[in-house]
Amino acid sequence: MRILGIVFASILLTACKPTAAPPAPSGPPGHMEHQMGNCPAAVDGAVTAMARIEGGVSLDITAQDLGAAREIVARARHADDGPPDPAARPHTGEHGGSGDIGHCPIVHRGTTVTVTEIGGGVRVVVLATDPTQVDALVTETRARLRWLDPANHP
Repeated sequence: MRILGIVFASILLTACKPTAAPPAPSGPPGHMEHQMGNCPAAVDGAVTAMARIEGGVSLDITAQDLGAAREIVARARHADDGPPDPAARPHTGEHGGSGDIGHCPIVHRGTTVTVTEIGGGVRVVVLATDPTQVDALVTETRARLRWLDPANHP
């Protein structure tokens, strides 16, 4: 009986032992309450090719599936709405807030964004408004692409 009590006590102690906190999420800061619903690069089947250009980056976001390509174009319209308005509303994936957080590779903070339709999707040109910030823009864009699709952007 005493052995049964010891076994029972050890089971209780093991079951009630505090667990370690889950690891902190990696990737860019920000939440995904809306699952990046306005980001063209987050469309299922989207492929994003980044090129460094004079003053910033060019992103070709395309898909082979016609429905996905249409969704990419529709979402890209939000990227061309001008700079985010920090006074409008917090960052919710709806082109509000300060533009300094998020996961979409289209960086709005300190940039101008131009969207052009191309075959299968869009070309998004993101230019730094401050020439000294081009390297930071390239680095942030690469980090967001790596977070979004690590297999294609090592």
